[in-house]
Amino acid sequence: MEQMVAALKEIPGVLGICLYDSTQQITLNRMPSFFSASAWEDLGPVMAELYSQATDKLTTTTSLTLHFATVSLVITTWQDNTAVILGESQMNEHMIAYSLSMLQQSAFSSEPVAPTSSQPELFFKKKIPELRQGLIQIAGPMAEIIFDDALDQWKNQLDFSFDAFLACLRDELEEQQQFDEYLVVCANTVSEIKNMEGSRG
Repeated sequence: MEQMVAALKEIPGVLGICLYDSTQQITLNRMPSFFSASAWEDLGPVMAELYSQATDKLTTTTSLTLHFATVSLVITTWQDNTAVILGESQMNEHMIAYSLSMLQQSAFSSEPVAPTSSQPELFFKKKIPELRQGLIQIAGPMAEIIFDDALDQWKNQLDFSFDAFLACLRDELEEQQQFDEYLVVCANTVSEIKNMEGSRG
């Protein structure tokens, strides 16, 4: 959870995040220090009520954004929990939505899958730094988490080919365009890995 929150705060324009439990008590406060804790304690129930009323009428709503002159508040809930994001008015809400989705998965995922007796050989291990760096250029501060999630997904399936890893990475990215740009950025590295794979027989 802390890793996800830290990654969320690295998104340009994001100033802070506050998480509330089902009773609207703060479970995590990473808002700027110039705000008093009591301000966010009082705001939690109000934000939850606003979100509830919005989703009652707009059933496809997954988050609610309140825009002010220079800042915005993004509110979302999952199960009985609420997250409030404070940011500058020009912050990237698309990236925030993805980050919140990852945060929800982190908080409420089932227990980790037990490792299988046969683990895949990470034959492209030496190329991982290059693959990561290329993803950072495309996905920014969320790249490390996206890459690790794709790697974990790849390790827990039956197809251990490099193409299968790329498919896992594609699943983790929000848009096909991002994946296409990634393949361009990492074209040489991808080609080298596929040659390595071919030489292994």
